[in-house]
Amino acid sequence: MTLTVLPESLRKFLPSLGVLYLLFASALTLFGQNPSGSLKGDVLDASGARITSAKVVIERAASGFRRELNTDKEGEFRVDHLAPGTYEMTVTAPGFVPAKSDVTVTVSAVLGANVTLKPEGAKASQTSRLSHLRHGLVLQPGRVAG
Repeated sequence: MTLTVLPESLRKFLPSLGVLYLLFASALTLFGQNPSGSLKGDVLDASGARITSAKVVIERAASGFRRELNTDKEGEFRVDHLAPGTYEMTVTAPGFVPAKSDVTVTVSAVLGANVTLKPEGAKASQTSRLSHLRHGLVLQPGRVAG
């Protein structure tokens, strides 16, 4: 049996190499996580048709944050780089009852929120609604239902 002895200089260097490895691995973990989240979804009418150019407003009263955008030609929207927290989301379109509800954005996540707007003049029992896809909740104007 042969036993190899490492030179003194190499034996002193090995613990430092281990520490460098741990620091590098920790840095990769820190940089791998996005500190913000995103919100995306579709705006539809009661028949399931997509509503183009609907206005989507995302607000966070505590910070004064407000972002407005319109749905694209496919009735879709996406808001990136949102700080984690709860936002009020309002969706409006001409000829439809607005939908308004709270949505919660988390770190490194894309929250899916589909909105179904009811036409103006529809029966009072019909409400515009916002479906929160990530947790399977259906949100209605003014209240949250699970």
